Amino acid sequence: MNIIANLPPQQLRPVVHENIDRLSDTELAVVHRVLLQMEIERLAQSVSEGVEEARLAGKLDPADIQASIREHRARHPYK
Repeated sequence: MNIIANLPPQQLRPVVHENIDRLSDTELAVVHRVLLQMEIERLAQSVSEGVEEARLAGKLDPADIQASIREHRARHPYK
């Protein structure tokens, strides 16, 4: 196994930055898409956890959800 993979984050970060600096434009675009996908997954997980917490706390009453949807649609009518 590669020793670099076992470095603590504070030592690994500069190594990763050096590698990024050596990427071609095409490779950099691919890495950027991967990082964006990771962020999407992290945010989706956070939203999912928030919804589950709200559900367990009884904050997701279907009547309240429908009322919120109606209020939103009233403030932002479709064109």
